[in-house]
Amino acid sequence: MLKKMITFILSLVMVFLTAWAVQAQGVIKFSADLSGSVETNYLQKNTCPVNPGYLVGIEFFQQKQEETLLGAGVEYQLLRYAENLDEEFGFIPVYGLIRLHFSPFARSKPYLIGKLGYSFFRVEEPDNDFDYKGGLYYGGGIGLTLSNNVQFEADYTVHNGEKRLRNFLFPYKYTKFSLALGLLF
Repeated sequence: MLKKMITFILSLVMVFLTAWAVQAQGVIKFSADLSGSVETNYLQKNTCPVNPGYLVGIEFFQQKQEETLLGAGVEYQLLRYAENLDEEFGFIPVYGLIRLHFSPFARSKPYLIGKLGYSFFRVEEPDNDFDYKGGLYYGGGIGLTLSNNVQFEADYTVHNGEKRLRNFLFPYKYTKFSLALGLLF
């Protein structure tokens, strides 16, 4: 767990330093996962519903054109529980993002967002016999920026990870739908 926390903190510092160097705009996000499921493959394929969860994240982006923003972000998911799994799990995604705004001059600005990156996999009490690894993270959604300091976002994301015991691989694929409130700075 300490190793994952250090990884998260270092990722956050790297994203922040990069954003500071290019004088990017930022947003702190608070999000609730409304629905989700995790797909595992122990002896057979198994899909389990996941209880709602919460996360906090930070994103930095810079305007490239009138309606296009490019950036990077990192999120920290609080652990969540899935039915039929004996452990709580979570992910820490680090990603690049693109935002496409529809009306850049309007006071309220709707946009599309796309994300692609790597998601670190973690469990509440890791078993020392297993190796835990992250994997591909991707997602997309829609958002609305109100005035110059608040945004609302709805997105669908996919996190991939795995548990490995010697030569046996147990993949995890967590998909979720989230609603987020963001505070721009």
